Amino acid sequence: MKKTWQVACLVGAFTLILFAPNFRNGFVLFDDDLHVFRNPKLLYEPEPVKFFWSQGYKGFYIPMTYTVWSGLLKFSTTNETEKRWPKLKPLPFHAANILLHAANTVILFLLLKLFCA
Repeated sequence: MKKTWQVACLVGAFTLILFAPNFRNGFVLFDDDLHVFRNPKLLYEPEPVKFFWSQGYKGFYIPMTYTVWSGLLKFSTTNETEKRWPKLKPLPFHAANILLHAANTVILFLLLKLFCA
């Protein structure tokens, strides 16, 4: 059992190393503008978490994702603005994403070990 956890930790560490270059990336215009840095409901709604759990936004109902992003705004907001939008730092969003990827690989490894052993 101890060896299983050691291998699981190695799998998680490998995932972190693999995704580490993303820490220095910025936001992408594929959908980050729609969901994050130009989303008026996320940026200006008085209670964004309540809003996103009660209804979808732009055809998406992903309340857990928006809840996490609402929390990350506290760490990524700067005093600068870009046109009428606040300028956000992408690092907290990338860090949360990479940590979730690493956690998911560890969980998948443990589930595969459990069911395939």
